[in-house]
Amino acid sequence: MKYPIEIKRKLFEAIVPVQCGNNKGTAFFIKEDTLLTARHIFEDYAIDNEEVYIRVNNKRIKCQIENIVEEENSIDVILLKTDAYKHGYWLSLLSAVFNEERALCIMGYPKEIVNGEDIISIDVHDRIGTTRQDFDTAVVRTDSLALESYKGFSGSPVLNEKGSVIGVALKQISGSLGYCSVNSIKERLKLHGIDVSEDWQSEDFSPLGRGSSQRQINNAIEYAALRYNADLHVANKELDDKIDLFAVKEVQNVLYERLFKQESAALSIDYLLKHLPKYKRGEYENLYYYLEDIYVNYDKDEVDQKEYITKFFQEELPRLEDDIKRMHYCQKKILMINAEAGMGKTHYMCATAQRLSQRMNVYLLFGSRFNTIEDFDLQLVRMSGMKNKSLEDLDDAMEEQHSNALIIIDAINEGATNVFWNTALRSLELKINELRNLRVIVTYRKGDFESLDFLSNWEQTSMTDMDHESMKRLKNILPITR
Repeated sequence: MKYPIEIKRKLFEAIVPVQCGNNKGTAFFIKEDTLLTARHIFEDYAIDNEEVYIRVNNKRIKCQIENIVEEENSIDVILLKTDAYKHGYWLSLLSAVFNEERALCIMGYPKEIVNGEDIISIDVHDRIGTTRQDFDTAVVRTDSLALESYKGFSGSPVLNEKGSVIGVALKQISGSLGYCSVNSIKERLKLHGIDVSEDWQSEDFSPLGRGSSQRQINNAIEYAALRYNADLHVANKELDDKIDLFAVKEVQNVLYERLFKQESAALSIDYLLKHLPKYKRGEYENLYYYLEDIYVNYDKDEVDQKEYITKFFQEELPRLEDDIKRMHYCQKKILMINAEAGMGKTHYMCATAQRLSQRMNVYLLFGSRFNTIEDFDLQLVRMSGMKNKSLEDLDDAMEEQHSNALIIIDAINEGATNVFWNTALRSLELKINELRNLRVIVTYRKGDFESLDFLSNWEQTSMTDMDHESMKRLKNILPITR
């Protein structure tokens, strides 16, 4: 795997040879005085109390063993502690899930090459996930380096594209290797004061990974550099709330949980339950209309707990009404946003993509980059950076992650024709409605796009005016297209 020079230097400095008696392997720093490696390298230590050394810049440094499991436990991973020595480079640990699409590499000191004196990298992919304790993932080689044996690779870090450690190589298996994932031992490591990141999505650079979608956004923002400056962004809370309800599954779940509690509160009141014979649970909009009708005639009835019920109507009914309005955004899959010229629409979509990309897959596309010659679906997938994957594949991936993915197509009034976009959007609507976990935002400038009748069924909103000072800052620095 090819790493940028700064990551490559850190890897070469942090990964070191380790020796105990006649056994050699690989270890790597995870703190300035702590290394992670394979436990089986230290059999001579257990038998003859042999000393443990690592080699750093041709100097031997003595280490002490620190177990993370009981001796009878089959987990084959161990910590090493240096005494007075402090190292300047160490690697980050990442608790990541099994992923066959992800490019990985293993870096270590195999005995077969210069007797374990040189660091060697081999490229691999996850192939099989297991429930074994000694190793839980087997990999398949994807490079052409010929090796008859993997001796010396024991204890080597399994690295992702960012240089984060997702596992420790432990065992040779039928011409390849098995590793113990950081995910499987993270709680044990934390007990020893070791930091483990669990934001594996942001470092998932497989075709449908969140890390890949974040890269796509960064590239798109570079293209729109003249229209976007993150330092100048001023949030529009009302618009952000609508977009979050529309796109983010966690936000939608919070709203539905609140609606469920409001429903339960209403049905727990005998008087209301008696007047709701036709109500079916989960039909929150109908619940509001039924309660409205009940409230109109409520004062005419003599009922127990009238003060309590009155308080419910006065406090909960307005909240329910507000939440019902918000629920409409959760139920739609395509949102159209329009804005007057000069409102900073592209700037806002760039900011929105950056903000939401920290919690879900987001893809930022621009109408000006589409052409009328090539198939719309092919253009969309290519610009999204999903390689050979489809929208159906993306939907399946999001289903596994219990998340949504958001595709933003900004400024369809630029580039291709109205005829192209009406045809493309009709096709996109049919496809998106068949999928469960994809959402699409389409933006256009008011007066520059004539939509067909079917688009009137889509959820629509406008960018409201920013305050005077915010618009003044944008106009002074960003050349906004009119």
